[in-house]
Amino acid sequence: MQNLLLLALGTASGSGNYQVKFRLSDRNTLLSNNLSQNSQSMRVGSNAEFLEDAAGESFENYGDNDGVNDHFATPSAVSIEVCYLLAYKSEKNGGPAKGKETFKNASRVLHDPLKDLPPDQIKNTDQIGPCPIATPVPLKGLNMTQTNQSYESIFDKTINIPEEEKSQYDRIGIIARSFTYYFNPSDVPEDFYRYVSLMMNPLFYPNGESIYKRGDVVASIFTNACPPEFLTSPAHLFVELSNALNYDRMHCYRDDGWIDSNSGNFLKMTWNSVDFFASTDYTNRNRPINALVNDPAGIKKLKFKSPETMNLLAPTEAYIIVTDFDSSFDRKKEKTLRIDIAVDNVLFWDSPDTNNVFSPQLDANDRPNATNGTDNLRNTARKNLIFRLPTILSSFK
Repeated sequence: MQNLLLLALGTASGSGNYQVKFRLSDRNTLLSNNLSQNSQSMRVGSNAEFLEDAAGESFENYGDNDGVNDHFATPSAVSIEVCYLLAYKSEKNGGPAKGKETFKNASRVLHDPLKDLPPDQIKNTDQIGPCPIATPVPLKGLNMTQTNQSYESIFDKTINIPEEEKSQYDRIGIIARSFTYYFNPSDVPEDFYRYVSLMMNPLFYPNGESIYKRGDVVASIFTNACPPEFLTSPAHLFVELSNALNYDRMHCYRDDGWIDSNSGNFLKMTWNSVDFFASTDYTNRNRPINALVNDPAGIKKLKFKSPETMNLLAPTEAYIIVTDFDSSFDRKKEKTLRIDIAVDNVLFWDSPDTNNVFSPQLDANDRPNATNGTDNLRNTARKNLIFRLPTILSSFK
């Protein structure tokens, strides 16, 4: 692996203190690690040669073999918004059964974003969702060629599991608000699809209302004041890249676009009943080319492929990505919990085209034709457009 971006959650090396590094990897590396000692995947299918993603689906089953050409794209960079890190003891040591993990039955909270906040700032945070405060963690991909320099995003926190308890733990839980994918222009030439976020634990407000729903696929649309480099590199995700650019930070901001599962265009819903992308504030960047599709109730919103367990949760309950790990490591040498994330082929679309370029607003062949978000995910007779969650592997190194 090369050009991997590391996130260090704490740097202490004393007894019981650990670094946690999120790294962007690839499926071949994950498969190799999964078959090695002291590494286990979040889920391993009955065939040990296959890994499954966070929705329980194997890489090998990403196509639908419906007679229309299957196409795939892999992001060049990824960002995960980390809220909580949890640890679970094995069932024999008093932890929950696998598949039954919740925030409340976590054996230990390794990272709590509210821990150091004053009481006046903590007030009401439990009313704005299971992920009230999130820290973006950008991860640079293997095929990112814009720069050879690695960048780091560091939490100045230390996670701790008492030495005498370490052998009792067998799982790590990650509560994240979203994954954001950056697609290279050579794979996805339409700038409106440059950054796409998958909402897992979206923020909502004390009145219970939110424009975001769990399972939504949301694209980032930038105002004119934002630099053009946001669309030719993942500078929007990386503070170091953004800081090197000269632009009006006061007036640069992003808005969200929801994708139509019937056409690949963008939707006009209750909260954006006026096509605000038609404003002159958006003329110079990546506003949608085609007119917004009227869908007041958001029925046609594109949804990403999610696990059934996530779909059954109440909005106030946290969706937790659970990854197993082997606690039988050499505690004197191994002071890093590494969480590798693979996003190979997480974008899938049906198209009769022979090229592997995704361009639904300009190329009718690349457009989905489902009736709604659920129909798009379940009906292989449609021309489908599907975004998937990553595959994740954790190990002590």
